Amino acid sequence: MECDVASYHVESFNFLVDHGLRLAALDVPPEKFRLANGDAVELKYTSASLGYPVLCRDVVTHDATKVYPAECRQRALTYKAPLKVSVDIRVNSIRLDFCECIIGEVPVMLNSNRCHLKGLTREELLARGEESSEKGGYFICKGTEKVIRLLVANRRNYPLAVIRKSWREKGPLFTEYAIMMRCVRENHSASLLTLHYLENGAISVAIQYRREIFYVPLMYVIKALTNMNDLCIRNRLTSARPNDSFWAGCVTAMLVQCQEDGIINQDSALITLGSRFRVAFDDRIGPWESHAEAARYLLKYCIAIHLDDEIDKFNLLCYMAQKLVTVVRGECASESPDNPQFQEAAVSGHIFLLIIRERLESILHSCRRKIESFSSRKPHTYSMSSSEFLRALGTQKNGELTHSLEYFLATGNLQTKSGLCLQQNNGFTVIAERINHLRFVSHFRAIHRGAFFNEMRTTDVRKLRPEAWGFICPVHTPDGAPCGLLNHLTASTRIVTYYPDQSLLPQLLNEYGVIKHSVMELFSYAEVRNSLNQWNLAGLLFWFQYSPKSLLRVVS
Repeated sequence: MECDVASYHVESFNFLVDHGLRLAALDVPPEKFRLANGDAVELKYTSASLGYPVLCRDVVTHDATKVYPAECRQRALTYKAPLKVSVDIRVNSIRLDFCECIIGEVPVMLNSNRCHLKGLTREELLARGEESSEKGGYFICKGTEKVIRLLVANRRNYPLAVIRKSWREKGPLFTEYAIMMRCVRENHSASLLTLHYLENGAISVAIQYRREIFYVPLMYVIKALTNMNDLCIRNRLTSARPNDSFWAGCVTAMLVQCQEDGIINQDSALITLGSRFRVAFDDRIGPWESHAEAARYLLKYCIAIHLDDEIDKFNLLCYMAQKLVTVVRGECASESPDNPQFQEAAVSGHIFLLIIRERLESILHSCRRKIESFSSRKPHTYSMSSSEFLRALGTQKNGELTHSLEYFLATGNLQTKSGLCLQQNNGFTVIAERINHLRFVSHFRAIHRGAFFNEMRTTDVRKLRPEAWGFICPVHTPDGAPCGLLNHLTASTRIVTYYPDQSLLPQLLNEYGVIKHSVMELFSYAEVRNSLNQWNLAGLLFWFQYSPKSLLRVVS
């Protein structure tokens, strides 16, 4: 079989090596704390890079002895490479030192950019003890070949209208209507954002943080994102439904409730949110930072994390609120998460990257605790330095990162505090059985709905829908319990492993009549209703102007 069946597995790990590790390190929140002598310390990752599998990880020269997969199979070793990180150390907002160190070892996928088999010919592969048609796509953990299976996830950065009767049990005023959105950043870290419709016409935002769910009124979040007055906020929320008096009354009632709660502008909203979430973010916010900084941490890491601009987040929440009321009024059909149209594949490299990012965050937090312990023992003589940081990091070099990744590959169980926005904690890996070649190949084409759905009595998740035509094989699924849950991709299916670069897309779309919200505000609302329509592009909202000239350009 000449087709590259494991291409997307290898490409996803190449993304982890080329861009993902650096983006994940930069996305880890800095550790901010005070020493016993009163100094304010800040620790933050600035970069991360993965080396090549060698016999001694501390040797970074080209003369280091290379380790090949065949040796790891025979000696029951893990085919892994050292991970080097750079940490910026600041004391009292002044940069003290810049530290580079090896923080652990990461298992390497075969035939990836960091594998020594990459680029070898058939004769060279045979000389290294491999098959001549070795495609890679799997790991070697303790001498065993392991494959991280593909998992089905909700479509990223798309507001999904869902109706579930179980949502009524969340509170006395909750209804079955909600808008769900799985927000994914460039480093593939994800966060779930949900807008719930209440019986009194209000909207509540469900925020997930470390496996806990917090409910915040929608208008609190909107007020914290923008400094617009109430009239501008009301006009923006009702712009797509100008003739709906019911929705206009709901928006007015939510604004009045904010006035009664003392939230009259952006500053008061930030202080209110920060004071209520400060306990949850206590280890992420410096003791010298205000409540407003705690609220901005909430907006950055929990609200529409795929968008960096607060105005874009505000526009997205307005769009989701308008779609929610459209579903409630029966003007929009609900969307099923079981439909392949609203699904995507979570690839092995992306799942691995999520685990590494969380472990980097955990290691930095452990170093903080040890430095605080060292400082409390000698409050008058202790001073922060790079040597003290390396001292605190010493026990982590051979511990948490390496062992957690090997445990994940060996057992398939995920140990996480945040959940990583994944719907299961086990069953991530399988042994790459070599009973025959087709059996071995099927592991790389298999895609699983999730272990959570194995115990569900409903058959909706197992149905073969028309949207799956051409993507999912309608025949290749096992009998019994995994029937319909464990499927296989077709030969023509390609999975996107790199986050698309959309920096130049707005400028290109502007030539076809697509404008941003900043330009839309120059139009009167009558003109907006007659000539403009909203367009959601990967969670970023635009307005499309229907004119003969723009349509002619699109057709041509």
